[in-house]
This record gives sequence, C-alpha cells and structure tokens, in this order.
Amino acid sequence: MSKSKKKAKEIKPAILVTGGAGSIGAALTEHLVKTKGKEYTIRVFDNNEYGIWYLREKLKNPNLRFLVGNVRDYARLKEAMFGVKHVFHCAALKHVALCEFNPFDAVETNVIGTQNTIRAAFDTSTVEKFLYISTDKAVNPTSMMGASKLIGERLILAANYIKGTRKIMLSSARFPNVMETAGNVFEAWDFQYQTTGKLLVRDPEMTRYFIHIDRAVDFLMESFNFMRGGEIFFPALTKRDQRRIIDVAKDWLKQKQYYDAEIVYGTPEFGEKKEEELHTTPETPYVIKVSPTLYVIRPPTYDFSQWKAKDESK
Repeated sequence: MSKSKKKAKEIKPAILVTGGAGSIGAALTEHLVKTKGKEYTIRVFDNNEYGIWYLREKLKNPNLRFLVGNVRDYARLKEAMFGVKHVFHCAALKHVALCEFNPFDAVETNVIGTQNTIRAAFDTSTVEKFLYISTDKAVNPTSMMGASKLIGERLILAANYIKGTRKIMLSSARFPNVMETAGNVFEAWDFQYQTTGKLLVRDPEMTRYFIHIDRAVDFLMESFNFMRGGEIFFPALTKRDQRRIIDVAKDWLKQKQYYDAEIVYGTPEFGEKKEEELHTTPETPYVIKVSPTLYVIRPPTYDFSQWKAKDESK
C-alpha cells in the first residue's frame, strides 16, 4: 500500500443502551463511558429529546452517540443496532398507575418494544450480549406494568431457544425499587409536603426492597459479566432487606428535617402489591447465589454444570 494512502480509521464496536436518557439508563451510560469508553462507542437511544440533550451536555464525551428514536419503531431500532456488540435494554414504561390507565401503550412499549429490540439484535449479526432490565413487579404480577415486564422476560428466555446459529446471548436482570429514579416515592413525598405539609403512605404495612442507583448499576454490570444466556438475575437481598414504607417515610422526614410534616394513610392504587418478591415459588429450585451480591435463576433447560461447585459435580 502506498504511503500516501492514509490508514483506514479503526471503527470501534458499539454498546447500545435503549432508554438511555432515563434514570437507570443514564447512570449506566455514565458508568459505561468511564469503564468501556476506550474500547466501545456508547449509543444512547431514547425518545426523550430533552433527556438526551441533558445527558449530552452533562457528559460531553466523544465516544457517545445520541439517537432519538422509539423502541416501538423497528426500522429505527435496526438502524441504531448496526455494528452493536452489546445491548442493555432499559426502555420501558415503569409507573404502575400510568400503565394501568394506559394499557395499550404499556403493551406497545414494554412488550412490542422488547420484541422489536430482540428482532433488531437478531438481524444484526454483531450482537453478542443482550441484557433486559426487568423488575420485581414481574414476579406474580398484579399490575399491567408487572405483567408486561413478565412477558418481556419470557420473550428474552424464548429468544435463546429460537436464535438458531446466532452467537447472541440474552438474559434478564430484575430490579427492586431504585431510590434515585425519576418519579420515585421520595419525589412524590417532597411534592406532597411542599403543597400540603402531609405525606401519603398508602398502607402502613406495605414493604419494598430498596437499592441505591450506584448499586443498581453494579448489579447490572455483574449480571452482564456472569450471563451466558437464559438467566434471570436479581440482587442478593433477603426478607431482612425489606423495609416498611412507613419506616422509610419517617427516616426520610428526619433526613429532610421536615419535622412538622403529617403522615396520612390511604389505600393502595389498583395493581399495587402489599409486598414485593424477587422470585416465584416455582423458580425457587433454580435459584442459586453466584456471588455475595448476585442471585441467578437458571431455567430448566439451562446447562447448570457451569454454576456447580466442585463437590456437586461428582
């Protein structure tokens, strides 16, 4: 080759984060830029133009690409997926009450959108890992949101069986409540206090699992590193980690120094559970702890041998 000819610029493989302008997606994107930005181009895919603009201004990194699009649009997803090696599928409608009032939209985004993202990944021969972000509300669901996310998990599981000779691996990661996400209970409480001086706790005995957003990102990355395809991951939390909402509210009031606030009680919104779970009873035989911070559910058809301890393989 002539010296006058410039060497072709090496094109980096890409990581695609759908819903990348959302709370978890943005935190994940920031982490990926810091840890994998030298090896990969990070593509942020979202239909929230302002959220994308805000993240672009905040991070200002040359290895980031910002794509305005909707997971309901298969053609746009297929364009965004070109050259992608890894996919984190965060895009979803996640508020229980809003999904109850807008069930058609919940299905369009959480079910059809997930199906579109899987198919776009299938149609791009470069994708090797696909991690779907799910929720504990998919466990024995009582809401449209939980049911739609459960279907998403089933689509991911089924995709491993119909992928043919493709090298792609697809797994799910179930989140409990993440404290710093947009529209969380603390944001609602602050609005209630500022406008009425009161806090609404729907049921004094209602409990939830809570994790901070930094731990949520660590959980995602640990799941990503462990995945071989077909697993459902969830954080290593137990019943002792559940907290009553009323206790969380009292701690939050002390932290904010809202000493004059009044806590009032109501009734759970339609679809809300009194207590969340991280796995179902039928899943229990397939749950194992793979690290101090991570559990995995392995489906019955999964190759369990890679997870067995040495003394169990005899």
